[in-house]
Amino acid sequence: MEIKLPKENDIRLAEFVGNILGDGHLGIYKYEVSITGNKLQDISNMKFLSDTIYDLFGIVPSIYLHKRNNVIRCKFYSKTVQDFLKTNFKISIGNRVKERIEIPSNYFYNKKLLSACLRGIFDTDGCICRHRKKDPMIELDSNNPYLRDSIVKALNGLDIRCTFSGRKVYVYSKSEIGKFFKIIGSRNEKNLFKYNTWVKTGIILKSNMIINKNEKIIKKLVSNKNTKEWVRFDPECFFKYIKTSNYLVSADSLVVGPQTVLSKDTIVGKPSKPTEVSC
Repeated sequence: MEIKLPKENDIRLAEFVGNILGDGHLGIYKYEVSITGNKLQDISNMKFLSDTIYDLFGIVPSIYLHKRNNVIRCKFYSKTVQDFLKTNFKISIGNRVKERIEIPSNYFYNKKLLSACLRGIFDTDGCICRHRKKDPMIELDSNNPYLRDSIVKALNGLDIRCTFSGRKVYVYSKSEIGKFFKIIGSRNEKNLFKYNTWVKTGIILKSNMIINKNEKIIKKLVSNKNTKEWVRFDPECFFKYIKTSNYLVSADSLVVGPQTVLSKDTIVGKPSKPTEVSC
């Protein structure tokens, strides 16, 4: 398989770098490059990542599901790509908390690249959640103070007001959150679902209020492979059975009768029945 390398100013690459900065990992073993998410709420993002990796590098990654924990991982092995990320973006191998990991400095001279990188970080290590009962906030979480500071610098550079406390960066107020989604946006259906629900209804969903319509299919896929802790899938096979468009639904929208609190516009459907699968 011939590996290709994109130009450093590629918008898709900037977003991928953000994904790696957010919840990615460069491993020593076999030159691993991986990104982790929630297997019930980040599937659409994993589909996007799988497609992006192929488009950028010509590599077909693997999708891994953890049998016991609620974890999904998109992973591939490449010395060429790992060296490319280390050399051009100073992303270190192993424990990045000890290293000075930051948003690449050249991105601060290009707002499109900066926005794309922040979008990648947000979709892997951020969320929109409740600040108060009726007020939302955007939260970006980083246990690396250098990355946290560069996120604050990037948001300020895009004229988005933010604050931070400890390891977390926050964006408050309706106007600033609206600006965040207009300038930076998201490709993660979980974030878009929460944001659109809030815009339409004023309700800020908690994560435990969202379920995955494909949950039964995911459990069946994992149960079919009962020998290892991690179950590996070819992405073409995996996403054949997992619908990644409108795959989330609010638990409240499944309530029948006057207890329903969401409008009809927010209901994306009932959980699908389990499908016979064989990957």
